[in-house]
Amino acid sequence: MDNMKTQNGAEHSGTPVKRRDRKEIVKNLIIVFLLIMLLLTFFSNTIMNYSLSEVSVTRMSRSNVSKSYGLSISVEANKTYMVEAEEAREIKRVAVKKGQEVKEGQVLFYLKEMSESEEAEALNEQIDAAKLAYEKAIMTVSEDYYEYNLAISQARDALNAIINEKNSAADRPVPEDNSGLIASLSQKISSLKKELEEINAGNYKSMNADRYSAVSPLADAFYKADEEYTAAQKLYDQHSGQFTSGGGDAGIQTMERSLATLKTELARLKEDNAPARTIEDKQTAVNYMTEDLTALKNIKQLAETAKADADVKKKTRDDADAALKAKISETTAAVNTELSSAESQLAAIGVGEETPEDMPPVSKDYDSLIRDAQYALDTAVHNLEVKMEEDRVSNAQEQLDLAAQKKSIDDLEADLAELVSAQKTTEILSPVDGVVETINVSAGQAFLQNDELMMINISDDGFTATASVTSEQAKSIKKGTEARITDYTDDAAVVVKSISKDKNDASKFSVVFTVTGDVVAGQTIAIELGEQASTYDKVIPRSAVKKDSSGSFVYAVRSKNTPLGNRYIVEKVAVTVVAEDDTKCAVNGDFGDSADYIITASSKPFTAGDQVRFSQE
Repeated sequence: MDNMKTQNGAEHSGTPVKRRDRKEIVKNLIIVFLLIMLLLTFFSNTIMNYSLSEVSVTRMSRSNVSKSYGLSISVEANKTYMVEAEEAREIKRVAVKKGQEVKEGQVLFYLKEMSESEEAEALNEQIDAAKLAYEKAIMTVSEDYYEYNLAISQARDALNAIINEKNSAADRPVPEDNSGLIASLSQKISSLKKELEEINAGNYKSMNADRYSAVSPLADAFYKADEEYTAAQKLYDQHSGQFTSGGGDAGIQTMERSLATLKTELARLKEDNAPARTIEDKQTAVNYMTEDLTALKNIKQLAETAKADADVKKKTRDDADAALKAKISETTAAVNTELSSAESQLAAIGVGEETPEDMPPVSKDYDSLIRDAQYALDTAVHNLEVKMEEDRVSNAQEQLDLAAQKKSIDDLEADLAELVSAQKTTEILSPVDGVVETINVSAGQAFLQNDELMMINISDDGFTATASVTSEQAKSIKKGTEARITDYTDDAAVVVKSISKDKNDASKFSVVFTVTGDVVAGQTIAIELGEQASTYDKVIPRSAVKKDSSGSFVYAVRSKNTPLGNRYIVEKVAVTVVAEDDTKCAVNGDFGDSADYIITASSKPFTAGDQVRFSQE
């Protein structure tokens, strides 16, 4: 019994302890739960923000918006001048630098001094050789008239001898001697036979002076007509050959068909608004074909005109030839008659196989002998004049060759003098005003004749610049539009010269500007094209405007106060874009009072009604 009581008492005494332990556990659990809830409450904003989209926002503002756009252009010279070396030399020092403005006559390079060059020695050798050849040619061309002068001298001596004999025989009886008459008739017969030979050979200038004076006008007329006909026929052959080599009538027909095809293609390109460069190339082809066709037609006309002229001159020549031949025939008959008469007179004296020394003496007719001797002298003088005239004509080409050789010598000597003068020069001067674009040599560097040493942009011929723009930007300008210069205050102007498709990017256009004023090649100028800026109340970045099937809209942010802080809710607001430029746009829309901020970017997608957090928080 006692034992049972003791055990029961122990059991009843342990119950309050267990209950107390359970209460402690419950209390501790409640405390932990409350602490967790408190922590969650304090950090709920931070935890929630990490799950929200992070957005960049901006406020709408009153600002200027322009439909213009900016470009940066580089000025280029319209014309350049290449400074080339006149001879092989070596650079001592370069006197200018790239981009420097230079004036005409300003020193560009200093050159090292040099002694006589191999080129000068070679020129001296060429001059010596040319002079030797010229002197040999003069000796070859020079004519020797010794035989003709001797004949004149002998004829003059014979005339003087007869005159002296006549004078000495005036006071004494005339001997019965026919030797003088026989000699005179024999000389006359010989002269007449020689004259016939010259006439038959066509050497009309060797005829008796009286007979030649009658033949000379007809001969001169024939020679002149023949020369004119030969020149006219040569000209016709030249033009005819050119016309044939150009294709002739068939070539004209082919060109006319090709030209018609090119003109049709050009018209189609213009109707289809083809690129300006394509139309320009086709127009150039039309121009070239037109020029070639016109040139060939002109050559044909020249050939036809030359043919008609040659035909007329041929008839003139033939008529002159016929008249000359008739006169020569008449003259030949007269000479033969005179020859027969002289031979008859000689036969009447009784000259046969006997020599003049064996003949009996006859009285002399000194007047006749003097006339015959004078005729012989005149003939000898005439023959010399004819020979000199023939030599003058035949040597005309030689004289031209001599003149050409002399001119070649003069040119070589002038080149040598110029070279010697240049070798003494130690500077290369600028021949133009401009700006140095490139320098191709440096100090100590050798160069050869005709090497390109420096390129200079010529300022006086103006400047241009080129830029690439989008199709939308190209629509806002036209030829003659003046650009606004935004970073250059001096006297300058930039005007649109042409607009064409960009060869490197089919989606863009290439704009060429004319640049005038105080500028230099290589200078960069910032310009602006398009409409002037206007002021708007609601201006936001272009990146904030979105588009869908219903039109343009923006995402606005409405701020909401809560016990746990500000909450930002996204709202979709439809807008109308009234103006825009490269970075900003002006909009109209029902923003109400909720549009505290406008979203420009986000870290991840969201929709209207979503809560977002700002990137700066």
